[in-house]
Amino acid sequence: MIDHIGIKVSDVDKSKRFFRLAPAPIAYTPLRPLPAAVTGTTVVARFGEAAKAHLGISAGGPHPAPVHAAFATGSRAAVDAFHRAALAGTDNGAPGPRPHHHADHDGAFALDTDGQNIAAVCHAP
Repeated sequence: MIDHIGIKVSDVDKSKRFFRLAPAPIAYTPLRPLPAAVTGTTVVARFGEAAKAHLGISAGGPHPAPVHAAFATGSRAAVDAFHRAALAGTDNGAPGPRPHHHADHDGAFALDTDGQNIAAVCHAP
């Protein structure tokens, strides 16, 4: 689980589609956006669980170096479902063990529409 992260993107509409699909299997859904009057700059599309936003995206172009963000899951099945849904972007690593992290690490990776590495990870045995 991430408490929250904000990502600047080059095309908010394309990114909203990616972030509506990819994290849906881990219970992240679109939430009420923050208007520019609140942020002081631009509208922020928000995603998360229930009423808690964990991810915000806004216009401004991608970060110079791609971001890496991983969502915690409770099961390997959720990692697999994340990867299937995330293929709205670009595959960056099929679901499976990543023993170089630790024995129980299972992850899947996809690049969002700006090339940022978005992952789902399960640490359960």
